[in-house]
Amino acid sequence: MPESDSDVRIAGIKAARAPETLSAIGLGSCVALILWEPQMRVGALAHIMLPSSLAFPPSPLPGKFADTALPALLQQLKDLGARQGNLVGKLVGGANMFSAQMAPNQLSLGLRNVMAAREALRLSGIPLKAEEVGGTKGRTIKFRPEDGRVLVRKMYETDVWL
Repeated sequence: MPESDSDVRIAGIKAARAPETLSAIGLGSCVALILWEPQMRVGALAHIMLPSSLAFPPSPLPGKFADTALPALLQQLKDLGARQGNLVGKLVGGANMFSAQMAPNQLSLGLRNVMAAREALRLSGIPLKAEEVGGTKGRTIKFRPEDGRVLVRKMYETDVWL
């Protein structure tokens, strides 16, 4: 069966079964939270925009925040037959895209997104297997539930596989 690709847009979430692939284009300060279940060959991706939903009214887009994205991803994966105890996580993104506008000693939005996604994984007991985060360049990714690999692309740099 040929591979098909689904783009997960900002604040979006999507679960998929191999051979489908999931991609996120233009991860700047946003973070891609990726969950993979190797036995079932299923995975899910959230294109997280902000670290916490606590200061905002409820959103119909659970992928917008790190604290609401993970439970939504888990539910979609359970619907595909995944077991939470088999999941591993990966993180990509969280660049500091606005360093010129930041006050000294201020944490960038990208770093806060990364920290919130790591904490969500920790609280859920899902091990963080790999990450490609920080820096000042945006990224585009493609995730393959077939084997759990994530292709990370940054402008003017060599592609990286996680």
